[in-house]
Amino acid sequence: MQSSTLLRLLQLTWRSPVFGDAYPATILTRTSAITQQIEEVHVRFLARLEPILKQGMPYASAAEVQEIMRQIAPKSTAFCSAIAAGEIRDVERLCAAAVSIALVYWADQGMDRGDEAMLAAVRSLNGNGSHSTNGHSANGSSNNGSAKSLHPLAQSRLAAVQRIHEEVTRLSRPEDTPVLLDCVFHETLQHEARMRELSQLYLVQASPVFWDTYADEIARLSIINGAFIYVTSAIYSIYRLHQQPGYPLLPPLVEIFNQPALMTVLRGAGNAAIRVFDDLGDRHIDQGQYPEWGEFYLNIFNQPDTRLVRSFLRQAGMDDEHCRQSVLAAFRAGGRVSHTYITEVFKELVRDQLAQLPPPIWKRYRTFLTLSKRVIEAGYVNTLGDIALAGTAPLQVKEIRL
Repeated sequence: MQSSTLLRLLQLTWRSPVFGDAYPATILTRTSAITQQIEEVHVRFLARLEPILKQGMPYASAAEVQEIMRQIAPKSTAFCSAIAAGEIRDVERLCAAAVSIALVYWADQGMDRGDEAMLAAVRSLNGNGSHSTNGHSANGSSNNGSAKSLHPLAQSRLAAVQRIHEEVTRLSRPEDTPVLLDCVFHETLQHEARMRELSQLYLVQASPVFWDTYADEIARLSIINGAFIYVTSAIYSIYRLHQQPGYPLLPPLVEIFNQPALMTVLRGAGNAAIRVFDDLGDRHIDQGQYPEWGEFYLNIFNQPDTRLVRSFLRQAGMDDEHCRQSVLAAFRAGGRVSHTYITEVFKELVRDQLAQLPPPIWKRYRTFLTLSKRVIEAGYVNTLGDIALAGTAPLQVKEIRL
C-alpha cells in the first residue's frame, strides 16, 4: 500500500470531524504502531483477496486483477485497523473483515460499472427466498439451483462474492454469523442491485411520473444500502471474540439489532449521513463523467427532485420542518456553499440523535455505538470521492462481461 495514501486516510479518519470524541485522545501518538499493524493486515489481505478475484474474473489479465486490488485495497485495509484504533491486535481477523468489505466494494463497483454478470450474481443471492451463504441460504437450504441457471460468468462472480461467508465465519462467533450474513448479502448488496435497476429505469422513464412512483423507494434504498451497519457489526464481532476474562460478554448482534431506539438512529440518521457523504464525493462519477469508475447512477446531489429529497429527509429522521425546508433549498441551489451546509446539517443530525439515546442504551451498547461513530468518521472521508481515495486515477479494466 502506498504509505502516503495510507497515512492520509488514517489521519483524516482520526481527526474525528463529525463527533470529535470517536477515538481515544492519544490516538495520534500511536500512529506508528497502528500503521505497522495495517501493513501486516495488508500483506495478508492481498494474498487472500487475489485468488478470490481471479476466481470471480476468470477472463481478466493479471494486470486487470491488480488494478482492481489497487482501487479497493486502501479503504478496505486502512479503515478496518483505523476503526479498531489499536485496541484489537488480531491481524488475522482484521484481515478477514477487510477481505469481506473489499468483496462488497468489488461487487458494488462492478454493478456501478455496468457488469451484468455481477448484477445477476447479486440478484441470485436470494434465489430461494433466503440469503445465500457459500452456496446455501442462511437457514441451511440449498441455493445451488438458482446458481446453476446463471450464465457461467455470473456463476464465477457469485462464487467469489460468496467467499464473504468464509471471512464472516473467521471473524465472528456462531451466534453472530447469521446476522452478519443477512446484513451483508441482503441489506447491503441486494438493495444495491435494486438501486442499480432503478437508476437504469430512470434513464428510460425520466419524467415527473418516475418520482411519483419511486421517490420513497429510492430514498429508502439510498439510506439502507450503504455498508455502515455491516462494517460496524463485523468489527464489533471481533471485539466480542477478544473479551478480557472476568468482564461481561459484549451483547450479541441479535440483541443489538432488536433494540428499536438504537437501530432507528443508526439505520436512519447514521445511514443517511454516510449516504450524503458518499454521494457528495461521487457525484461526478455518478453522472457518468468517469466511465472507468462507473456508469450513470442516481445521486441525491445530481437528481434533487423535491419528492426524493423530502422522502430522504423524513426517513433520515429529520423532524424539524424549518430545517427540512432549508436543506431542500440547499439541494436545489447546489454549489460548494450549499454542499457544505448540507454536510454540516447531517453531521449535526447524527450527533444529536446519538447523544439523545437513553443512558441505559449507551451503558449496555457503548462499544457498538463507539464503533458506529468511528465508521461514520471513516464515511465522512468519502466526501473526497473514490478517485481521490484510491490515490491515483484508475486504469481501464476491460475484462469480458455479459
